[in-house]
Amino acid sequence: MNTQTTFSDILNRARADGLPVEDRGPTDGMEAQWRSAVAALGDLLRSQLERPTSDNIGGLVLSGPTPVLDCDLAPHFAAWTLVPDSAARARHPLVLPGSGGATPLQASGTLPLTAGDPLGGERFCLVLTPAWSLMMACGTDATGEATFQFSFDPEVVAVACQCARDRLYTVATSRVRVLDTLLDRFVPVDPHYKTVMAFGQGTLKYLSASLTQRATPKRDRPASGSEARDNSHGERSTRLSDVELLRAMFHEIRTPLATIATLTKLLLKQKNLPPKAIEWIEMIQRECQEQIDRFGLISRAVELETCDGAPVRLAPTCLVEAIENCIPRWQKQADRRNLKLEVSFPQKMPQVVSDPAWLDKVLTNTIDNFTSNLPLGSCVSVQIEPAGDRLKVQFTSRSPASVARSERPQLKSLGQLLSFQPETGNLSLNLSATKNLFQSLGGKFIVRNRPQQGEVLTVFLPVE
Repeated sequence: MNTQTTFSDILNRARADGLPVEDRGPTDGMEAQWRSAVAALGDLLRSQLERPTSDNIGGLVLSGPTPVLDCDLAPHFAAWTLVPDSAARARHPLVLPGSGGATPLQASGTLPLTAGDPLGGERFCLVLTPAWSLMMACGTDATGEATFQFSFDPEVVAVACQCARDRLYTVATSRVRVLDTLLDRFVPVDPHYKTVMAFGQGTLKYLSASLTQRATPKRDRPASGSEARDNSHGERSTRLSDVELLRAMFHEIRTPLATIATLTKLLLKQKNLPPKAIEWIEMIQRECQEQIDRFGLISRAVELETCDGAPVRLAPTCLVEAIENCIPRWQKQADRRNLKLEVSFPQKMPQVVSDPAWLDKVLTNTIDNFTSNLPLGSCVSVQIEPAGDRLKVQFTSRSPASVARSERPQLKSLGQLLSFQPETGNLSLNLSATKNLFQSLGGKFIVRNRPQQGEVLTVFLPVE
């Protein structure tokens, strides 16, 4: 394996291949995700120590660029920390835990990475125990966005182990025998579903506590200055607190869904599943992913509201390809609501300047919100055509003549970003938040009300 491969690269490839990799996304606060995952990992390892071993070694832990084990756990595991520092060789002697230095199998301490090794630019942790194995990393996803990912899949962990072995062979050939011995002993295995659930619940617990603490308004002394400035500061603090509470709520919902999605991927790897069971599991998987995408988009809108999100990278984007990828999802949304969908666009269109990672999600969110307000039997039309130096994407609808406007579903505002439909319980971004999302993608979003057609939504995207 290429020694320039990072653990994020491994997780990205595994995710693209359909293996169970959970990606919390750039909108979830990578720093908070990492800290919460490390805390949840500590709880798992402590429960692992309840099963005693003959030599007091509960498993193998590789991490970087800092250790992840607390002081009470470190003596019970063979642990290496890979750091971008050649002085690490002399700084920490490698001694097997519980050996008193008497064994030639030195397997604890710090190892250096070679100069320029990209692994030094990300946080990672690789854990192998007799009952389960885990790979997690803070790096970048396939689009270059910062993200936190993890996987319990033994295939993913095995590839990561080989990557670590290649690193060790490069910087300390004599240690390869030590690592091989440990890898032979702690072979990656499929986890019990309770282990995956415990990790997800633990991550959620620590993450929610962190976000709630951040969201709690602080009682500061009144600052000097005019009363108007104090009131403005107070309103802004209250608004930011509301945003933090929204984030905490979304994590409470999104994290269990992501855990369920991971479990469905593990289930689909089982052999001899009945066809009906496979159909149901795949349906659960799709529903979970749709809701994960929905809450990811809401989190992105929250970041835009507070101006603390990662900047969007605008690049040439094939709108035809994005639309064609979206149509199956749009059709399912329409079918669920007993609507007819019509999509028309020229096969040859110039590329637009946008963000390919977000454009299809925002478009799907737009048609989801649009269709949720229509009565049964309506026809939804999506038309794409050139408009000068832009491409125009327009959403219109035709309702049955027998349906009066008063019978159409009504939306209620929920704060500054969300809309709520009481009849269905549907929660979605409001038009103002959707407008901000399209602006961040280089586009322009216009809403018009027409007596016969109701709302007409138009998106203009700049041509490359």
